[in-house]
Amino acid sequence: LVVIAFDARPIKGSSNQIIDHVAARLSLRTVPNMDGKAAGKAIVRKLTAKPPYGAKVTAQIVGSTPWWTTDPEGPAFDQDGNLYFVNWLSSAIVRLTPGGMASEFFNTGGIPAGLAFHRDGSLYVADEGDEIHGVLRVANGQATILVNDFEGQPLNGANDLVFDETGILYFSDPWRSSAENPVGGFYRLFPDG
Repeated sequence: LVVIAFDARPIKGSSNQIIDHVAARLSLRTVPNMDGKAAGKAIVRKLTAKPPYGAKVTAQIVGSTPWWTTDPEGPAFDQDGNLYFVNWLSSAIVRLTPGGMASEFFNTGGIPAGLAFHRDGSLYVADEGDEIHGVLRVANGQATILVNDFEGQPLNGANDLVFDETGILYFSDPWRSSAENPVGGFYRLFPDG
């Protein structure tokens, strides 16, 4: 998370055109392992570069937090006490050690949303991206898609998941579902597939 204060003053044109310029330049995505200050500097450069209509735009960083604290979701602990969570903006699964060291554990390339550890130590991930919209298993640095469709139809996008005591995995599939368009579901995946 980067907090930036900026001032945009139009000389010609409208304030809305200046706001559009600023909004277009705030589209910098989170980059894994990019700290808040580095991201902030990149955004400040984008904000102040060539504003339209001769406007004057000034910006400065007023605060920042580490890259891994943006949009955390889906926390799960492993057997060693490490905390895992997703940073869905960067497609990253982050591991935070008991000592406070954070690192990217795995990047799904999609939109990871929920995590659950199997008793064998492998990590199961609910993902609601475009290519992966189901559940995958991460073990030994490799990911395997376990389920991406049901009865021949693609899932909408898995969001949360949990194991019961017998090893059955339950997961929700709510993406793009609403009261007016109830297309989501709740599924279970048995240990034998």
